[in-house]
Amino acid sequence: MHKRLFSILFALLLLLSVAIPVFSHGAEEEAVDVRVLVRQAIAYVEGIADIEMAENKLNEAIEQNEEQNIADPAKLQEALIALEEERLEEANILMLEAIGGNPSVLELNPEFQIGVINIILLAIAAILLAVGLILLNKTKTKRGEMNNE
Repeated sequence: MHKRLFSILFALLLLLSVAIPVFSHGAEEEAVDVRVLVRQAIAYVEGIADIEMAENKLNEAIEQNEEQNIADPAKLQEALIALEEERLEEANILMLEAIGGNPSVLELNPEFQIGVINIILLAIAAILLAVGLILLNKTKTKRGEMNNE
């Protein structure tokens, strides 16, 4: 009886751990901050040298900036041209200046955010780990009893 209840509870926890992220996304996409898109473009250039992805992120930033009006549109356009001409250092400086950054310190500071969903998923993972350890211990105990008989 306990084993069956435990199995059902385990299956529900597993199902919830997979389903929660799917439902948490929502139906509509939110507009991404222009500064984030520009930092991503810089990261693509500096990190993995993927110029095409950097151009895509910069184009997306230019589109978003028309609505948000956060960055300097002229510098974003200049940065895009510099990227297309593969003047990477100049493009990075222009992108950073466009969002009000200091070009002498070309450094990205990622923001780590702990959301409610992350805490819930971490708790579920801890519970599942504990359940797994308990099951493992019970299995070892039963095998030990079988060997003694």
